[in-house]
Amino acid sequence: MKLAASLLVALSLAASQVAATNHSRAVPLRVTSYHHDGVLGTSADFKFVALSSGSAEHAERVALAEIERLRLVLSSWDKNSELAQLFTTGKLEHPSASLVAVLQQYTMWQARSGRVYSARVGDLTAVWKQAAANGVTPAPSVLATIVSDIARPAWQIDATTGAITALTTHRPDLNSLGKGFIIDRALQAVRDSVQDVQGAMINIGGDVHVWGTPPAGAAWRVGVAN
Repeated sequence: MKLAASLLVALSLAASQVAATNHSRAVPLRVTSYHHDGVLGTSADFKFVALSSGSAEHAERVALAEIERLRLVLSSWDKNSELAQLFTTGKLEHPSASLVAVLQQYTMWQARSGRVYSARVGDLTAVWKQAAANGVTPAPSVLATIVSDIARPAWQIDATTGAITALTTHRPDLNSLGKGFIIDRALQAVRDSVQDVQGAMINIGGDVHVWGTPPAGAAWRVGVAN
């Protein structure tokens, strides 16, 4: 009797597992796409591979919220951003971890590139744009002065307190690293907050990050213009 009872229990558990497996297989993954204009000054495209449209909508809201949160930290154009406050007031005693992380990335790449890479090319860009409008090449002395200026550090981070001091009044442009940083964090926010999302792509103005199960189940396809 005990053996028969044990056998019945085992068969029942096996049947339950098969039913659960069949149920999970019966729920197809949905691929939902979203397009937004005016995100970080360009367009944004999202793809979410999820178990339901509700989960995809949740993921879209999470991604947009994280993008906006970090825009208010890193924007070179918004006078109310944390970056703008740094170069307006001259110092931030308690900067956000995100601002510190991005500035540290710029410092690292500037050093590794022999100071060729810089967040301070805005002044140089402005001079060349004006030259194009006037049809006159900038004077070598003007260019030399700007190049010498932008080669110097624009900020200093106190290794003990974490405070950031601005070393110039010219606000840097963090777009080249900042946009990728924001995309990475937005995708991570989706992964942390929406468990039903199995894969995602975030594309903002050509900066792309993909993760997880692609729509066709084989590989993510990212087009590159010739």
